[in-house]
Amino acid sequence: MIGQAPDCEAFRDMFDWPDAVVDVAPDGSNLDRVLDDLAAQPGRMDEISRCNATGALLRHDWIYRWKRMFEIAGLPSLEGMTARQTILEGLAQQAGEFVE
Repeated sequence: MIGQAPDCEAFRDMFDWPDAVVDVAPDGSNLDRVLDDLAAQPGRMDEISRCNATGALLRHDWIYRWKRMFEIAGLPSLEGMTARQTILEGLAQQAGEFVE
């Protein structure tokens, strides 16, 4: 993401990896420079991509919200929920290991 990260604990907890949001000025006045800097650093762009893909796969799929609702209700996870989480974890591992 490019923009400004919310300054709150919930956001920091859910997006705690480096460059989850690449910061730009509130008025966007430095957007061209930020994009040019990113374009000049393909290795950094690859790392940002891997971290964001991994973070999203491990935290931001609906299965995690469903699992939390089941926990709150005192219900056990369903087999399909566990299977989906296993798949997401495997994809996250692949994303973290991806090298072009």
